[in-house]
Amino acid sequence: DSILFLIENGIKVGVTGDGWELSELFVRFPEFYLGPAVFGIAYVEKINSINIALHFLRHANRDEQDSRTFELPACGVAVISEYSDLHASLFLENKEMLFFRNNVELLEKVRFLVGRPDLVPTIGLAGQERCHSSGYDHKSRVISILDKIAE
Repeated sequence: DSILFLIENGIKVGVTGDGWELSELFVRFPEFYLGPAVFGIAYVEKINSINIALHFLRHANRDEQDSRTFELPACGVAVISEYSDLHASLFLENKEMLFFRNNVELLEKVRFLVGRPDLVPTIGLAGQERCHSSGYDHKSRVISILDKIAE
Protein backbone atom coordinates (compact mmCIF):
# COMPACT_ATOMS: atom_id res chain seq x y z
CA ASP A 1 0.00 0.00 0.00
CA SER A 2 2.97 2.37 0.56
CA ILE A 3 4.21 1.79 -3.00
CA LEU A 4 0.72 2.38 -4.35
CA PHE A 5 0.40 5.54 -2.23
CA LEU A 6 3.62 6.92 -3.74
CA ILE A 7 2.51 6.07 -7.29
CA GLU A 8 -0.90 7.66 -6.74
CA ASN A 9 0.94 10.80 -5.63
CA GLY A 10 3.05 11.04 -8.78
CA ILE A 11 6.22 9.26 -7.65
CA LYS A 12 7.72 6.87 -10.21
CA VAL A 13 8.79 3.82 -8.23
CA GLY A 14 10.70 0.80 -9.52
CA VAL A 15 9.76 -2.43 -7.77
CA THR A 16 12.01 -5.50 -7.85
CA GLY A 17 11.50 -8.80 -6.08
CA ASP A 18 9.55 -12.03 -5.93
CA GLY A 19 5.87 -12.36 -5.18
CA TRP A 20 4.71 -8.87 -6.18
CA GLU A 21 2.51 -10.26 -8.94
CA LEU A 22 0.60 -12.25 -6.27
CA SER A 23 -0.60 -9.11 -4.48
CA GLU A 24 -4.13 -7.91 -5.19
CA LEU A 25 -2.64 -4.40 -5.42
CA PHE A 26 -0.20 -5.41 -8.17
CA VAL A 27 -2.81 -4.94 -10.91
CA ARG A 28 -2.72 -1.22 -10.09
CA PHE A 29 1.02 -0.80 -10.78
CA PRO A 30 2.39 -3.57 -13.06
CA GLU A 31 4.28 -1.03 -15.20
CA PHE A 32 6.50 -0.21 -12.21
CA TYR A 33 7.57 -3.84 -11.73
CA LEU A 34 11.19 -4.31 -12.87
CA GLY A 35 11.45 -8.06 -12.42
CA PRO A 36 12.19 -10.81 -9.90
CA ALA A 37 14.79 -10.79 -7.16
CA VAL A 38 18.43 -10.85 -8.20
CA PHE A 39 21.37 -12.21 -6.26
CA GLY A 40 25.14 -11.95 -5.99
CA ILE A 41 26.83 -9.35 -8.15
CA ALA A 42 23.53 -8.67 -9.96
CA TYR A 43 22.05 -7.63 -6.58
CA VAL A 44 24.89 -5.17 -5.94
CA GLU A 45 24.60 -3.84 -9.50
CA LYS A 46 20.84 -3.37 -9.03
CA ILE A 47 21.39 -1.40 -5.82
CA ASN A 48 24.13 0.67 -7.42
CA SER A 49 21.83 1.53 -10.34
CA ILE A 50 19.45 3.54 -8.15
CA ASN A 51 19.81 6.90 -6.42
CA ILE A 52 17.27 6.50 -3.64
CA ALA A 53 16.32 3.15 -2.10
CA LEU A 54 13.09 2.58 -0.23
CA HIS A 55 13.33 0.07 2.59
CA PHE A 56 10.29 -1.55 4.17
CA LEU A 57 10.27 -3.91 7.15
CA ARG A 58 8.25 -7.12 7.23
CA HIS A 59 5.74 -6.67 10.03
CA ALA A 60 4.65 -10.29 9.80
CA ASN A 61 8.19 -11.21 10.88
CA ARG A 62 8.22 -8.45 13.54
CA ASP A 63 11.39 -7.13 11.89
CA GLU A 64 13.17 -4.12 13.37
CA GLN A 65 15.97 -4.52 10.82
CA ASP A 66 16.92 -6.96 8.11
CA SER A 67 19.82 -7.53 5.76
CA ARG A 68 18.76 -4.63 3.50
CA THR A 69 19.19 -2.32 6.51
CA PHE A 70 22.92 -2.72 5.94
CA GLU A 71 23.22 -3.80 2.30
CA LEU A 72 21.59 -0.69 0.85
CA PRO A 73 23.67 1.96 2.64
CA ALA A 74 26.83 -0.17 2.34
CA CYS A 75 26.50 0.27 -1.42
CA GLY A 76 26.42 4.05 -0.98
CA VAL A 77 22.79 4.56 -1.96
CA ALA A 78 20.64 7.08 -0.09
CA VAL A 79 18.04 5.12 1.90
CA ILE A 80 14.58 6.07 3.09
CA SER A 81 13.69 3.35 5.54
CA GLU A 82 10.74 2.48 7.67
CA TYR A 83 11.43 3.69 11.21
CA SER A 84 12.24 1.33 14.05
CA ASP A 85 13.99 2.04 17.33
CA LEU A 86 16.76 -0.31 16.22
CA HIS A 87 17.20 1.51 12.90
CA ALA A 88 17.44 4.79 14.79
CA SER A 89 20.16 3.34 17.02
CA LEU A 90 22.19 2.18 14.00
CA PHE A 91 22.02 5.26 11.74
CA LEU A 92 21.73 8.99 12.34
CA GLU A 93 18.34 10.16 11.11
CA ASN A 94 18.41 12.61 8.20
CA LYS A 95 22.18 12.33 7.97
CA GLU A 96 23.02 8.66 7.30
CA MET A 97 19.50 7.39 6.55
CA LEU A 98 16.05 8.95 6.33
CA PHE A 99 13.19 7.32 8.24
CA PHE A 100 9.44 7.35 7.73
CA ARG A 101 6.72 6.38 10.16
CA ASN A 102 3.70 6.46 7.83
CA ASN A 103 2.85 6.92 4.15
CA VAL A 104 2.50 10.69 4.37
CA GLU A 105 5.96 11.01 5.90
CA LEU A 106 7.33 8.60 3.29
CA LEU A 107 5.97 10.81 0.51
CA GLU A 108 7.44 13.91 2.18
CA LYS A 109 10.89 12.29 2.47
CA VAL A 110 10.84 11.11 -1.16
CA ARG A 111 9.80 14.55 -2.39
CA PHE A 112 12.45 16.16 -0.21
CA LEU A 113 15.27 14.04 -1.66
CA VAL A 114 13.99 14.29 -5.22
CA GLY A 115 13.93 18.07 -4.77
CA ARG A 116 17.42 18.10 -3.28
CA PRO A 117 19.51 15.88 -5.59
CA ASP A 118 22.67 17.42 -4.10
CA LEU A 119 21.91 15.66 -0.79
CA VAL A 120 21.43 12.19 -2.31
CA PRO A 121 25.15 11.32 -2.64
CA THR A 122 25.92 13.00 0.69
CA ILE A 123 23.43 10.81 2.55
CA GLY A 124 24.52 7.74 0.57
CA LEU A 125 28.18 8.27 1.46
CA ALA A 126 27.37 9.01 5.13
CA GLY A 127 25.39 5.76 5.39
CA GLN A 128 28.17 3.85 3.67
CA GLU A 129 30.76 5.30 6.05
CA ARG A 130 28.58 4.36 9.04
CA CYS A 131 28.41 0.76 7.80
CA HIS A 132 32.19 0.58 7.52
CA SER A 133 33.09 2.46 10.71
CA SER A 134 30.57 0.56 12.85
CA GLY A 135 31.42 -2.89 11.54
CA TYR A 136 28.04 -3.58 9.93
CA ASP A 137 29.68 -5.96 7.44
CA HIS A 138 29.44 -9.76 7.60
CA LYS A 139 33.11 -10.30 8.44
CA SER A 140 32.95 -7.93 11.43
CA ARG A 141 29.74 -9.56 12.68
CA VAL A 142 31.26 -13.07 12.45
CA ILE A 143 34.37 -11.93 14.34
CA SER A 144 32.14 -10.40 17.02
CA ILE A 145 30.16 -13.64 17.36
CA LEU A 146 33.33 -15.72 17.57
CA ASP A 147 34.71 -13.38 20.22
CA LYS A 148 31.51 -13.80 22.26
CA ILE A 149 31.76 -17.58 21.96
CA ALA A 150 35.39 -17.47 23.05
CA GLU A 151 34.44 -15.52 26.20
